[in-house]
Amino acid sequence: MEVSSILIVEDEFVIAKDIETSLENMGYSVCAIVSSGREAIAKAEKEKPDLVLMDMVLKGSIDGVEAARKIGTQFKIPIVYLTAYADENTLERAKKTEPYGYIIKPFNDRELNTTIKMALYNCKMEAKLREGEDRYRFLAENMADIVWIIDLDLQTTYVSPSIEKVLGFTPEERKKQTLEEMLTPDALKKITETFSQELELEKERKDQDRSLSIELEYYHKNGSIVWLESNVKAMRDSAGNLIGIYGSSRDISARKRAETALLKSEKKYRDLFENVLDYIYSHDLEGNFIETNLTAVVAYGFGDSELRGKNVRDIIDDKSKHLFDEYLQKVLKYGKSEGLVKVVTRSGIKRILEYRNSLILGPEGPVGVRGCARDISERIIYEKALKKEKEKLQQALDQVKTLSGLLPICSYCKKIRDDQGYWNQIEEYIHHHTDIEFSHSICQECAKKYYPEMDLYGECHGDGKSPSDQ
Repeated sequence: MEVSSILIVEDEFVIAKDIETSLENMGYSVCAIVSSGREAIAKAEKEKPDLVLMDMVLKGSIDGVEAARKIGTQFKIPIVYLTAYADENTLERAKKTEPYGYIIKPFNDRELNTTIKMALYNCKMEAKLREGEDRYRFLAENMADIVWIIDLDLQTTYVSPSIEKVLGFTPEERKKQTLEEMLTPDALKKITETFSQELELEKERKDQDRSLSIELEYYHKNGSIVWLESNVKAMRDSAGNLIGIYGSSRDISARKRAETALLKSEKKYRDLFENVLDYIYSHDLEGNFIETNLTAVVAYGFGDSELRGKNVRDIIDDKSKHLFDEYLQKVLKYGKSEGLVKVVTRSGIKRILEYRNSLILGPEGPVGVRGCARDISERIIYEKALKKEKEKLQQALDQVKTLSGLLPICSYCKKIRDDQGYWNQIEEYIHHHTDIEFSHSICQECAKKYYPEMDLYGECHGDGKSPSDQ
């Protein structure tokens, strides 16, 4: 067991020695005996005793009260006064030094021992309290969160220095502010309603150890808005009565900005998702629909909730079901796939979809498939019709006969000799080798030559020009 050391400050030597003997018999250690205030300060600094027994009235420029003040202030050593008599002024001065006890002369050993024990115990408890307060103060002054206490009038009675880093106000400035000056109108309304609800619960004495978390908008000193998340709890007296509220607040402005950006992004995605003309969907690894857009819902003829609960195999063509199983294996192996599939709508209409899918990955691996599909049924119909038209055109082109090469023709009658050596009229030859039909007529030169008496073309037109001049 550690022995407590005691410094005796007494200007009457006999009394001092008597006290020393008593202390040693009680198990204490006397580190020194001094008779003046100056010596007491010097010994206290050197020996660092656990306690000082100080005669209140000492001779010299530094009396016992002044010596006790300096020792308590500089070295944090507890003081117990020894006194037989002191005037009112000295007693008032002594009180301000916050001693741990008084021993009135004359005294017995029991009084002395009891007073010393209580002084040492109280000093030890205060040291632990100071240590705890120092730790709390260190945390409060250095943590990023704001620690605060408000009374039942909603006035701030304590706020940690961290408020200046977060909101720009000093603790002193904050204590002078009302809730209206701290919070935006929406936040003020929210906290007022919450406080009213809590007071109703308080009347019912329900769950007195409850706490709540609330997010509010606060004004920064520079006029900007800061989002704080506060964890709040009731302060109670020994009887359990509500005497105030305490809590801690954390700056969540960055999180709120991220949430706002995410909501905007989600809205853009949702608008695109619902309005795009292609089908967009997702299903799990078993093929059960998780999500579909409005285009897909309308096209399939099912309600949103109905389609979401169905399996892909329920709406595809029987011939396509084995293709779906192959597609699942492919997308699991390669992470994506694409192809064609025939689906059947609720009304029995078959549609041909061109799809492209990719794997949805979770923390522990694949969890589903996300994809989009385009209805190409009409395109297929048009392509088939176009193919038929092309075939017809090709058949027509194949029937067209063309003339090429060197044709022997008579210089006089203009007959053409064919491959067998027969001479044919030119119109007959062309007819047999092409699809051209002839209609016979006579040109102007032949008309003049063979029918000079007949004016078949006339000598001229109304403008005075002959047909050959036209």
